[in-house]
Amino acid sequence: MEKEPAARAPRKHRKLRRLVSAILTLLLFVYLFVHISYAYRGYEMQTEFYGIPKNSLDVVFFGTSITFSGILPMELYNTHGFTSYVMATNMQYEGSLRWNLREVQKTQSPKLFVIDITPFVLETYPTNAEYTEDERDLYFKYNIDSLKYSLNRAAIVEESANALGLGLMDRLSWHLDLSRYHTNLPNIAKWNNSRKPLQYGFDYLAKNGQSVVDVSAMLTDDGSSMPLAEGSEKNLSLLIEEAGKAKGEVIFMCSPMSFRKERQYRIKNHVMEKIREAGFVFWDFTKDREKIGLDYATDYWNYCHFDALGAEKVSANLGRTLKENFDLPDRRADRSAPEWDQGYPRADRSAPEWDQGYPFWLERFESYKNTDRSR
Repeated sequence: MEKEPAARAPRKHRKLRRLVSAILTLLLFVYLFVHISYAYRGYEMQTEFYGIPKNSLDVVFFGTSITFSGILPMELYNTHGFTSYVMATNMQYEGSLRWNLREVQKTQSPKLFVIDITPFVLETYPTNAEYTEDERDLYFKYNIDSLKYSLNRAAIVEESANALGLGLMDRLSWHLDLSRYHTNLPNIAKWNNSRKPLQYGFDYLAKNGQSVVDVSAMLTDDGSSMPLAEGSEKNLSLLIEEAGKAKGEVIFMCSPMSFRKERQYRIKNHVMEKIREAGFVFWDFTKDREKIGLDYATDYWNYCHFDALGAEKVSANLGRTLKENFDLPDRRADRSAPEWDQGYPRADRSAPEWDQGYPFWLERFESYKNTDRSR
């Protein structure tokens, strides 16, 4: 007796299976594309941020390379007990600051946000006429490469692409940047765009310019100000507006950099006026270089970036100022931040663990400070 053929699944079930299969295939493709892109990227400064445990930061700093060359989170923790991170990259665009402020709040709820306005002082924006084409390309990468794919990263790409007048294919290559880096060697350690070692500033700490700043040619601040370029004024207004929406207190500052151009002082003063008019605190550390004890012959490796000696002084002054003005916790006492406490290898601390990528933070830091500075 012949068997009857098996009944075929109803057509609507077959369509549903095909739809589910297509969706799963698409999700797998997107997952692989995103993470392979991370593995091929070359610049990774801000990937450290994504390796920090959620809601574990008390203070987050924003700015540019000047900022992270002078602020040492581990030193601030060791001295005062609060946890912090410098969410900044080289040549940070003015317009990127507010998007980084949003990005941080997706995973962190710090008590205090501190925004360094040096990107405005240095007029760091995509269309700066002083940049070469190669520099424009490089600085664009700096601002987006180490950020995870997100609406905030997409916003930085779109604003920059619009300013530069890029066409559809060019802007897509920045959004989906695997096409730009496919010739790189992949690094599977960057699969999640996240890493543990917080080495911010070490490239700068190891350097020493020794009298790179011509003190005789130093400019003085006469208190005058000047309006920003139209695009920069818009960036400042949008940043102030975003600061008003933050889920924590926001203050602004200017790092104790030196100035090469008179207009930089005037820009700093204009930004300071606008910020104070909006009701925010603004600390101008450019007036405190002598008080901080900064020495142009030993503490800078160029006119505005700090080496290990300068960073220690800048961090010490900033830490004291923050503790005097804000009720920040001392997590050393209640052991509420063990990953930090273990990360600072003093004799009276437990084994290193916070930033597992440089468990010998102190030894490295001390070695930089003791570098032979003779020429």
